[in-house]
Amino acid sequence: MDRFSKRTGGLWLMPLRLLVVLAIWLPVLLAAGGGYYLAQLADEVPQTPDLERLVSSSPSAVETRTGWRLAGRRASRPIELYDLSPVTISAFLAAEDAEFFEHDAYNAKAIVRAFLANMREGDTVQGASTITQQLAKRFASREKTLRRKVKELLIARRLEATYSKTQLLETYLNTVYFGEGAFGISQASWTYFGKSASELEVAEAAVLAGLLPAPSRYNPVADPERAKSERDAVLRRMAELELLSEERARSEVARPVEVVSQRDVQPERMPYAASSALRALERHFDDKAWAEGGYTVVMSHSPVRQARARRSVRASVEALDRRQGWRGPLGRALDAEAVDSRLEQQPTNAAYVLARVVAVERERAMLRATGEKRISLALGQAKWAAPAERDRHYKRPAELEDLRDILQPNDLVTVRRGEDGWALVQPPSYEGAFVAIDSRTGGVWASVGGFDADQSIFHRAEQGCRQPGSVFKPIVYSEAISQGLTAATMLADLPKKFATGRGTIWQPKNADRDFKGYVILADALAWSRNIPTVHLMEYLGRMSVVARARKLGVRSELDTTSSVALGASCVRPVEMASVYAAFQRGGRIVDVSPVAHIRDRAGDVLVDREHFATPDWSTAARLDRLASVDKPASSGVSSEVAFIITRLLRRVVTAGTAHELPDEWQVAGKTGTTNEFDAWFVGFDGELTAASWIGSDKNERALGNGEHGATVAMPVFEGFYGDYVVEAPALWQLEPPERVVQHRIDARTGLRSRPGEPGVELPFIQGSAPTELAPTRGTRQAEQIDSLIHEF
Repeated sequence: MDRFSKRTGGLWLMPLRLLVVLAIWLPVLLAAGGGYYLAQLADEVPQTPDLERLVSSSPSAVETRTGWRLAGRRASRPIELYDLSPVTISAFLAAEDAEFFEHDAYNAKAIVRAFLANMREGDTVQGASTITQQLAKRFASREKTLRRKVKELLIARRLEATYSKTQLLETYLNTVYFGEGAFGISQASWTYFGKSASELEVAEAAVLAGLLPAPSRYNPVADPERAKSERDAVLRRMAELELLSEERARSEVARPVEVVSQRDVQPERMPYAASSALRALERHFDDKAWAEGGYTVVMSHSPVRQARARRSVRASVEALDRRQGWRGPLGRALDAEAVDSRLEQQPTNAAYVLARVVAVERERAMLRATGEKRISLALGQAKWAAPAERDRHYKRPAELEDLRDILQPNDLVTVRRGEDGWALVQPPSYEGAFVAIDSRTGGVWASVGGFDADQSIFHRAEQGCRQPGSVFKPIVYSEAISQGLTAATMLADLPKKFATGRGTIWQPKNADRDFKGYVILADALAWSRNIPTVHLMEYLGRMSVVARARKLGVRSELDTTSSVALGASCVRPVEMASVYAAFQRGGRIVDVSPVAHIRDRAGDVLVDREHFATPDWSTAARLDRLASVDKPASSGVSSEVAFIITRLLRRVVTAGTAHELPDEWQVAGKTGTTNEFDAWFVGFDGELTAASWIGSDKNERALGNGEHGATVAMPVFEGFYGDYVVEAPALWQLEPPERVVQHRIDARTGLRSRPGEPGVELPFIQGSAPTELAPTRGTRQAEQIDSLIHEF
């Protein structure tokens, strides 16, 4: 009995002993295991987290000189904490971490409060992360695990041990995301309020502080009411913490949330300029550096000129397409009700609004489009839409007389709302491109790469290689002047066959299919005669002409055949703009670039392409830049040749193929047309050089009967330059180079005109002008009579 009692008593004591052992050793084991686990994690986190890495890891931006954004986000400099007002700092502390200056990385009381609140609600309704913990998250992985949370706590403790509270708060405010692409309080201040962070008022600071839990949800642009609710909560919290008086808080709560309209030009409004900028940056940054480096890239583009260029390209392309006639409806509506429900979702101000034809009469059609049940289309708004005819000449356009000839009920067409009501339109089957540069600096003022960037972002002005046609001819003529020929040299405009160098024979033709016998060089260029130009090419040597093109800045590959004289080898519009700019610069080639300069986050200039002739600079700035120029630009032609070519190109406008430009415009230029699919014009005034192209990407649609550079591409230049006209360009006021002289020449013979006889003033390099006098009019008439007598 006694043994049994002892045995059973011992059994009852065993669990108690085990509990005592566990009570003593379990904490030790847990502490040891936890310590080992923490030691393992501690090796995985940085000993000294680098806050500078967070500050520098911010997006870069592309802007114009005026501060308008083309791409990326404004890369503002980090702001120092003492530059912020006390109420701004207070707003963020009240919203995010009221005990920031008291805790050592995390707030135990806040963690308990958040835990109880979340348990009570059954969802995450309250957070407890301190500002230091939020910074620590940036150094940890993105996985949602206990391991990551422990790492965050370790990193937070090391941050507190390494940096001051001021440094931590400053870094947080300079790197936290505020929505709308804004990183840091500086970007957010400009984005939402159009001012510096140092100028924020208390209500504005409260709006920004209220954004942080969910920037997209509390965005004051997208949802002002929800943003106001969060702002008011921050203001009341500030009053509760005695960071703001109750009276001031009530006053601020009563105010509406006011944000500025977007100051930045969105990429979708300047898509080709943005793509041009990003492409130019590839030579300076890789993707990672661009995304995180915080660079500011300042472009030479002008938003106003860019808008003009875009409008002009679109108008000119549409005008050409209308001249070719109506290509027919886009399709048929098989289920009218279903189609109408889709049509109602369209914006009414779109360039092409899809519509369904409901009913058609001779002079009026009823259509269904956008939110309006019915819209009326008058015959007068569709006169251009006679059925397309390939052989119709542009000077003899057909007009639609009856809407029933082209429309039927349930046809799907596109319309556009204008000042005179709804008009019938059709998306064009042609493309266009335009680039305008500063002739003096090479800075790009405007560049349009196509009709519609939504359809194709390919930048035809900078990337597209098209046959330039006659706009290439000034290169040939500059080589001719360089080799000693003159503006009065007589060239043969007679039929001739030429060997291509590829075993075939080629016989060039003039655009008018006619021959003029012999013409002076100046007239051959002004009238864009093809045959004299090919004769000239053969005389000069094909390789020498190609070499001259290289010297003038053409980088595209050129054939060494006779047809290259007529622009048969493709070049890019921006290349031709740079060639014509060189002629205006005394032969010095210009490096065309859309980048003006690039700054890092600290404001230091890394890449500087600003020119001493940059518009709007002060005299002192110009002199400083001029003094810093390392070396002069290389020369494509001599100053004498450049002067002569610019004057000959002026004659293209006053007496040649571009004569339809307004007489009061003191511009020069050259038209070009190639193989029915490409139309060009390059124009300049000494300050601006612009190249325009319109055509068919795949040579699928010809320009049309009678269409050429002056009717198709020159209107792009007209539409752009009409808002920019320089009344007295300095180019035409410049004194000629010392070795250039003017002489009056008889255009029929290429000889010097006699006093009182007709002639044209032409420039010559000293000693090269003809000395023989041309026959008088009387002598010429007598010779003609003798010729007729001998003939009969």
